[in-house]
Amino acid sequence: MSDERPPKLWREELKRAYLELRGARVTPLRGALSVALGLWVGSIPAFGLHTPVVLALCLWLRLDGLLAWVASNVSNPFFAPFLVMGEVQVGALVMTGAPLDYFDVSAARQTGVSGVVLYAFAGAPFVATAIALVGGVVVYVAVYLSLLAYRGDATPVVRPPYTLPSHAPRWWSAAERMAARFAPEEVVGKTRFHVTRIRLVTDPRPARWAEHIRPRAKVSVVGTDAAWAALALLELGAARSARARDPAAASRERAARAAAVAPPLPLEVDDVEGASIPPADAVLLLEVSPSTGHDLLIAAAQAVGPGGRLLLEAKSGRVASLWSWLGGRRQLTHAASAIEATGFTTQTTSAGFGRVLIIARRT
Repeated sequence: MSDERPPKLWREELKRAYLELRGARVTPLRGALSVALGLWVGSIPAFGLHTPVVLALCLWLRLDGLLAWVASNVSNPFFAPFLVMGEVQVGALVMTGAPLDYFDVSAARQTGVSGVVLYAFAGAPFVATAIALVGGVVVYVAVYLSLLAYRGDATPVVRPPYTLPSHAPRWWSAAERMAARFAPEEVVGKTRFHVTRIRLVTDPRPARWAEHIRPRAKVSVVGTDAAWAALALLELGAARSARARDPAAASRERAARAAAVAPPLPLEVDDVEGASIPPADAVLLLEVSPSTGHDLLIAAAQAVGPGGRLLLEAKSGRVASLWSWLGGRRQLTHAASAIEATGFTTQTTSAGFGRVLIIARRT
């Protein structure tokens, strides 16, 4: 294990975003299309929308987003007046058969602001297409000549893909594998994959659970999102097999499909009603509250094997009257008391995301 400090997540996300926007291949055609797209979108008088439109199209078409974004800034304050003037003139020529005479006051008054705007939008596609064609041809030639000078031929340059640093937290790698299971890139596309991955990697709870479970344990998880939690513990290596009792049928189905993706993971899912808690090295109860049945708490405690752990997670501050302060930590007193009565000692810590984690060990 590396002694280096864990990397900053935001820095790694910026590196990944840069590489994703640039893409893996450098070819004359790809560079030309990227610049042409940026110039075309940037020439349309839809100020404020250029960047999101360009980036969305580049991710969809797998073009070089950085090149396209730079090109879309053709409508910068220095060049925009000339660009808009040209679009107005072309629009007037298309719609009336003659360009505007800016020095004719009466003609200007007759056209009015709405007329100028209409001419600008009418002429924008023609001007944008001409600029995009010229820019694309210039970039194609420039990239082609650069590849010839750099490699001696015009074969594509392949950039290495982004990889997590070797000293990155285990959960980052596990979250990436889980995202590939829930939202595979080749099926749902890069955007949905990365949204799923970021939602997972920014959730600190699975790593906190894993800290209190010995590696390769047999784990049972009960409660809301139990199927997802069990899958996370399997990907982290904290569980060698897992069984989840989850009340949501959709959650169970998604987790079962994800667990079946190669390489398959040993996950069993059940409904909460009528399912027992089998003996396990660790049991995780989610969404614990004073309304949690005493029988469920006792069943969870009895399912924990020798040397095992019982983890109880609850939302803090959900209903202030349910919580008491003890030693500066919030504790769900009824759950802790019920577990301690069966021969456990408990301690309380933060689980992240506004949740409390009670760790119970057999005395």
